Amino acid sequence: MNIKKMIDFKKYKKFALPAALAVLAILLLLTPSKKDEKVMTSALLSDELEEKIEELCRSVDGVGYARALVTLDTSEEYVYAKDTERNGDFVKVNTVSPDGGGIGLYVISPKVRGVGIVCTHGDRPLVKKTVTDLISAALGIDTSRISVAGS
Repeated sequence: MNIKKMIDFKKYKKFALPAALAVLAILLLLTPSKKDEKVMTSALLSDELEEKIEELCRSVDGVGYARALVTLDTSEEYVYAKDTERNGDFVKVNTVSPDGGGIGLYVISPKVRGVGIVCTHGDRPLVKKTVTDLISAALGIDTSRISVAGS
């Protein structure tokens, strides 16, 4: 019985390495690169914020339809560890680059630059003020960065 297991193992042994390499190649192809991740993250964050703002606006009394556009000030910023060398009065700072496999300390999320909203009755002063104040409080931005228009 034990010999039979060894024979079966030898039979499949020649397929083990190619199968493992194929699985590894598939995983590498499915994993997004860091550059793609940065671009997608900003776009996805903007889309997600727009959906949430539209939903929030539709919950305001008098608003039935709402469309939102969010502009972001920057994309995500990755902060990496730094290494410093001191030689007398001379200080050399080596920033570990993202491509060099640096140690990430934290990520700074993009800031909202402005929000444009078109909604039913958005031209009415009470609806405009309510929506503007609501979005200002939700995003933590000044009301001057929010524009509401009627449809």
